Formats: sequence, structure tokens, C-alpha cells
Amino acid sequence: MRDRGEKIMELVHKTRQAIASPDEVIISDIHIGVEKTDTIYIFTKAAKLLQREHPNLHYHIYNNSTFILGQLNKRLIDFGLVGEINTSHYESIQVPVKDAYSALMRQDAPLTNKTRITLKDLWEMPLIIS
Repeated sequence: MRDRGEKIMELVHKTRQAIASPDEVIISDIHIGVEKTDTIYIFTKAAKLLQREHPNLHYHIYNNSTFILGQLNKRLIDFGLVGEINTSHYESIQVPVKDAYSALMRQDAPLTNKTRITLKDLWEMPLIIS
């Protein structure tokens, strides 16, 4: 496991060096795993700015959390934007965005009188989620 972590850090170091060298033309595919999260907006802004400087960057985006961790473990994606996970196996940073969710229900539903709904409130409810 430590060997895998060292290889990942080596790839991160090489990527940073490549991006820091403005004289080189960077042509690369970047594979990213993204859960359905508001964090994607931070990433897309950064990716757009980076692509302006390096137009030959191509992004490939995948959006399934189980798939993301499996692909990350196999080193088949470059990084993932995911919710809360055990980060002891990964190099990680905390992003300054907190996801917000909405619950849609009929007007006569029992939770409509609440101003804030918790996960406990929803535990026994039939839900449709993405």
C-alpha cells in the first residue's frame, strides 16, 4: 500500500513539474471521477482556466462513487472529487464547499412544517435520489 502511495505522489510531482514549465506544450488526458456534488463547480472553473493556458488538455469525467474509488485504487483516474470517505489511503484536501440538498414533497406531507430536515427525518421515508 505504501508503494502505491509513493507512486501516486511521484505522479503528482511530475504533473506539477509539467504544468509549472511554461515553455512546454502540454498535451494530456486528465481522468477525473466526480460524485454529484457542488464541488464540481470549483473544479470546472479551475479546469477552464488551466485549459486556456494549455488548450491541449482533455478532461474525461466519470460520476459514480464506487467506480471512482475502484479506478483511483487501480491508478486509472488522476483524481476524484468525492464526499466523505476514509482518507487514510489517499492524498486528499478538503474543499471549502458544503453541498446543499432539497427535498420535494406534496404540500400535505408530514415534513412540510419543518424548516430543516435531517437524515433521521428521512430514514423511513420512500425516496427517489440521484
